[in-house]
Amino acid sequence: MRHRPAPKSNKLRMEVKKDPVKAKDFEKLNIMHCCEQCSHFDGDRIVCTIGYNADNHLKQTNLKSFETSGRMAFCRYQEID
Repeated sequence: MRHRPAPKSNKLRMEVKKDPVKAKDFEKLNIMHCCEQCSHFDGDRIVCTIGYNADNHLKQTNLKSFETSGRMAFCRYQEID
């Protein structure tokens, strides 16, 4: 009896793009990288006011990603006042 491979799923996997960040740049530059720095972030409710999932871009999440992979998820809609 032959083993059949599992059928492939046609579902798209939505993953957040993470960009490489050099440690030297992160230490020297004031890189805006998290929701807490954005004008669209409501810190009381911990949500993005334009509807994006803030979990992927919160400071704690981004710092953990940077420490483990050298990459960070930058929001393409971030606004700084």
